[in-house]
Amino acid sequence: MRSLKKEFIAEYKKIADDIMADIKRGVYKPGDQIQGQNYYAEKFQASRTTVRNAISQLINQGVLEASKGKGTFVKRTYSPDGEKKPSNRRFLVVEIKNEEADKTVAAALEIEPGEPVVRIERVRIVDNAAENYQISYIARNLVKEVDFTQEDMETGSIYHYLSNVGNLLPQYSDENIYAVECPEHVAEYFHVKRKTPILLIHRVTHSMDGIVMEYCLDYLGPSANGLRIRR
Repeated sequence: MRSLKKEFIAEYKKIADDIMADIKRGVYKPGDQIQGQNYYAEKFQASRTTVRNAISQLINQGVLEASKGKGTFVKRTYSPDGEKKPSNRRFLVVEIKNEEADKTVAAALEIEPGEPVVRIERVRIVDNAAENYQISYIARNLVKEVDFTQEDMETGSIYHYLSNVGNLLPQYSDENIYAVECPEHVAEYFHVKRKTPILLIHRVTHSMDGIVMEYCLDYLGPSANGLRIRR
């Protein structure tokens, strides 16, 4: 009985952690409706009771709120930064460009070299300091209807467009982390000297359907608040 209880607790915490991870990544923004109980029950092969416990935990923590007959939503007043206000976090858009995938990008996105992709370069600003320099690549056929140059990419989430336009929801990301010398075009945003040692994360995000949603080069600046890895 004791081991079953531990297993039950661990399972609902996994679901709660998964929802929190999606909120922090921008898959769900304040005011967005999260997936229903059946979705999480199927994803984690868990009972609806376990899913309800996970959601109840997040409701009690002030992260989610339930609307009778409508579903469960991220609280509009909730900020993933805790005490920080949402206005303290934004993106500085460096460049958005449609181009052809080279061999490296094509391999990561599991497409053919030369196929069209959209490249989005943004600097993540937290409390007026550059925290990340992100270069995201997305296969153009996943978001044919989206002109990212006309969208609000200063506050918008790439995953929002992938889920709402491409009907893709992230399942997991593979990450490779390297210590590299800071490139010159990145160093100017981090206010460090060129070749200063920093961390670079190569991240490939897969959808629930097994499709590669995004390939991202994520440079972590000196002001980044640690590095958290989920295995």
